[in-house]
Amino acid sequence: MNKLNLRLVNNVETNIHILDGLINDCKSIIPDYSQFIIITDENIYNHYGQLLINQFYNTNYKIITCPPGEQIKSLNYVENIYSDLINFKCDRQSCIVAFGGGAIGDMSGFVASTFMRGIDYINIPTTLLSMIDSSIGGKSGVNLTAGKNLIGSIYHPKQIIIDPKLLETLPIREYHSGMAEMIKYGLILSKELFDTLEKHLESILSDLSIPINDLIVNCIDLKINIVNQDVRDYGIRNILNFGHTIGHALEACLGNEYIRHGEAVAYGMLYAAKLSNVKGSLSDSDLKRVIKLIGKLELPKLKNMDIDKILSFIKNDKKNVSQDIKFILLDSIGKAYVSQQIKYDDIKMVLEENEYISN
Repeated sequence: MNKLNLRLVNNVETNIHILDGLINDCKSIIPDYSQFIIITDENIYNHYGQLLINQFYNTNYKIITCPPGEQIKSLNYVENIYSDLINFKCDRQSCIVAFGGGAIGDMSGFVASTFMRGIDYINIPTTLLSMIDSSIGGKSGVNLTAGKNLIGSIYHPKQIIIDPKLLETLPIREYHSGMAEMIKYGLILSKELFDTLEKHLESILSDLSIPINDLIVNCIDLKINIVNQDVRDYGIRNILNFGHTIGHALEACLGNEYIRHGEAVAYGMLYAAKLSNVKGSLSDSDLKRVIKLIGKLELPKLKNMDIDKILSFIKNDKKNVSQDIKFILLDSIGKAYVSQQIKYDDIKMVLEENEYISN
């Protein structure tokens, strides 16, 4: 078993366990609580509901099954969860177990951070994207009409339990979505990871039985290193948002049913790479490599986009300071930086001139 630790200030620590088949014996590494509240979605429950029951059958537990997708990341839905916790007579010795993808983890973490001013939670991510990205670092939150994750907290789970075998039931679309975030790590932090993906991504995507455990551990290591340097996301941690400024705006415009988070980030990275080339120092050759690698992912077409509407969502981006955009650019493959020199007209230019949006 790979065991990683995220150690933060004030003795906050998250133990991260990674092992094939770990879900079949996960309760053996989970401490005792007065009650477990397992929050999952309907699709995951259909695949793994009985397994969950088998793991927690001799404990005091309840299961909350949510609809799949981003719709659960709303204040209205969160209020329903609070009501469930009260009806279940939860106390501060209760523990929430998030069992699902990024939306389940984000919403469950937010509930845990706010119910009774904070109760423990454990994250068991079931998608590639949530394993390597959203489950690590403590970010939780819900969406508003004005944009994604505008209400939230940084609240770390006590444990993260990662079983790569869960990816065997992951839809191919979600696999591609997660791979976009893996490419991101290579672009911003590790040329070696980018080089590896250049060589092997096509093979991985054509045969999902190929184990990628080492790649998962690599991505988690990279993120832990950044989070340890900047827990509150005021400095270097911002680079993890490469591709997200435009990506989040695309999600808000198109909706999660049409474009998944990783897919939107993939497009956001393409536009950010173009800006890095036009307004920064990314070389023409590196730009071509970025475009070629991301082009191996299956992405939905961007059609009939309202560019002014995209810009309006970008103006609400939570990274912005005094209306100035904090935009993540590439200096080269494997090296990123935060720029406040990108203007809305620059973003509008690449959106209007780029070939990714069609009519």
